Amino acid sequence: MRKLPLLALLIILAGGCAGMVEHRLSKEFSLSQPQSVAILPVHGEGPERAKKILREITTRTVREKNYKVKPLDETDRILKTLNPEEKIKAQEVAGLLGVDSILLVNITEWDESLVTPYGALNIDVNFILYGTDGTILWSAESREKQSSLKLDRELLRMSVIETYEPMLERLTEATLLTLPSRRLDERPEKKKKKSFFDWL
Repeated sequence: MRKLPLLALLIILAGGCAGMVEHRLSKEFSLSQPQSVAILPVHGEGPERAKKILREITTRTVREKNYKVKPLDETDRILKTLNPEEKIKAQEVAGLLGVDSILLVNITEWDESLVTPYGALNIDVNFILYGTDGTILWSAESREKQSSLKLDRELLRMSVIETYEPMLERLTEATLLTLPSRRLDERPEKKKKKSFFDWL
């Protein structure tokens, strides 16, 4: 019977807090109706591997919402031509990349706690979608926390690494639910009127 409290503690500590999402959709979004988007490299805190995974998950999820996403390698190649020390406006980047909008993703918090026997990971991410005139069309902030109980520090470190990919997936998908899907043109194609000779 003495094992029950420990089991309950383990369940609580191994669980995670559901992601909290705050978002803002501007009136300019419905006016501009962006069709294509370039997803810029992820900036901010956290390991480079996590930033790469976050960008890939974001790309896949945005595509699933019917947006035309500019290939990441093409985006990176064009961005490398810019002077990193020179400030460039969002609308200039969108024009340079030839898209209707650009999506910036920034990890504002990446807090790993590896104090045995407990491990925790807190992630906070900002998403900002800019239009061709530099207006913010949509923005969102999402955060998630995951905790676990381990006795060995190395196992704890590995647990955090294995945890952050599914965490990033949950966080990204929950956040992008607040981004309206691209409207597909469902108007039927106009039938070409046949001339007299077409009927022959």
